[in-house]
Amino acid sequence: MILRKLFGGSPEALQKKATAQFGSGDYGGALLSFQKLSERLKGDAAEEALVQVGRCKDELARIRLAEAERLIEQGDLDMAQEELDGALE
Repeated sequence: MILRKLFGGSPEALQKKATAQFGSGDYGGALLSFQKLSERLKGDAAEEALVQVGRCKDELARIRLAEAERLIEQGDLDMAQEELDGALE
């Protein structure tokens, strides 16, 4: 029981946590949870978790792009470039 708490619980609990994080807009947290989940699963289930990792990365990139657009409108091109660089990662 203690080891389960240290390592994040069962795959089912981790899936539930990751899904809830994504649903609430915590894409960074969801990304980490889905990555951890993918490491614990095998086969198609692991691949599905990795698909979710990609969705999290897409959402994080969209957020950074929106911030870059806002910064461009404000004339802060240096900060906008940093956001664009981050979105590309």
